[in-house]
Amino acid sequence: MDTCLGGGKFRWIAKPFKRWAFAKGEEYTRIHSTHYADKYLLKFLRKHGKEADKMNDIPTQSLIKCTDEKHLVPKLIGIIVARKKKSSPKTVLAELEAAMHTSICSGHASKNHTNAQENEWVEKFAEYSCGLGEALDKNRGLDHSKVREYWLSRGPRLFLTAVLYFAFCIVCLETLKGGVRSHSDRMYTLATNSGALVIAFWLLYKRLGDAVEGVIARAAHDYYVNQKKMKFLDPTSPVHMRKLEGNGGEQEKEKYLWGE
Repeated sequence: MDTCLGGGKFRWIAKPFKRWAFAKGEEYTRIHSTHYADKYLLKFLRKHGKEADKMNDIPTQSLIKCTDEKHLVPKLIGIIVARKKKSSPKTVLAELEAAMHTSICSGHASKNHTNAQENEWVEKFAEYSCGLGEALDKNRGLDHSKVREYWLSRGPRLFLTAVLYFAFCIVCLETLKGGVRSHSDRMYTLATNSGALVIAFWLLYKRLGDAVEGVIARAAHDYYVNQKKMKFLDPTSPVHMRKLEGNGGEQEKEKYLWGE
């Protein structure tokens, strides 16, 4: 159905529609990626804040209090979500760590932690943020397939089915229903079926955003849950794997994974 929509004499209207649809899908991906990045970055801070209060971990409490999250989180989102694909993980980590150090230095809370503890905290938070960005990046291009599935494939089928159903209702009204049909009867049938069609297309329009959000929400949630199980020090994360490969090669990587 998608191929017949974009070919032949209908190309003049199909091509602009496809461009608009794909741009809309990218917009949904960007919006929901930003939302769930914000959600799970804040959950990281809240989780560590609760753990620090529970364990009376004064340095971590100090670091979280000194972190200006209102300004930091949007900066982190801009780095991990709005970044270009060509940015290397090393560059992304450096940008994240710089933003975090700046945020901690600009905090108004009293400092009860050392520089070494701050560096360790920043490295941990930066690795988590980078991993979250990579989990969200896996959904790049998802919007393209969802647009084809919900709008370019289902849309024409829905329209054709509705037209056939309209014709069926009119035929039944004219041939099977007894008595004289007035103009108001025909207009009533047309109005009710048109209303049903508008509602169906509205639901189809909203379905694309729901589908994109569902996949992004699952990717972000799965990453967070996995990191929480590993105490946010997952040795199998892409960031740790690259670090091991850079420091000790494949042998160190295998030792880390097998606990040797």
